Amino acid sequence: CQDKKFTIPKDDASQHFSSEFGGTASSAPSSFKTKKVIVIRHGESTWNDTFNPGGRNIALFILFYIPNMIKAILTEAYFFVSGKESESWFFDSALSTKGVKQIEGLRKFLQKEKLRLGSGNFMDEREEVAIQELLNVGSSTGNSMVVSSNLRRAISTAAIG
Repeated sequence: CQDKKFTIPKDDASQHFSSEFGGTASSAPSSFKTKKVIVIRHGESTWNDTFNPGGRNIALFILFYIPNMIKAILTEAYFFVSGKESESWFFDSALSTKGVKQIEGLRKFLQKEKLRLGSGNFMDEREEVAIQELLNVGSSTGNSMVVSSNLRRAISTAAIG
């Protein structure tokens, strides 16, 4: 591709990493900064509800597959006819009812964990630190941020959670 001018670096990248990470450096340079990334997956979407049996009984999934498919197609047709092109059951599916409940459950869990902070009721210190860091996202005390894709189910997960 002519529009991208990527060149392979001349120096060996392994010299920047300690042997712990497969490199050749005796220790990690002090100029490296570390960041923690906490990933929370979005809740179940309407697409998953229609096409993925998940934890449901397989016989019930098969029994309701055709009615669910008809519902999805009719919903997609309604979005098209009503001029709601940005809505879609298939391409950018919203959270299903179960997905909303999953994220509300996450929010309740984190609220409960917030009450446990400092109480000594954690299994170990790492668990308490992880919960503290997760709860500091968006606070004025830390350098944390919430990052989401532009899919409706991901944005809804971030907003509800």
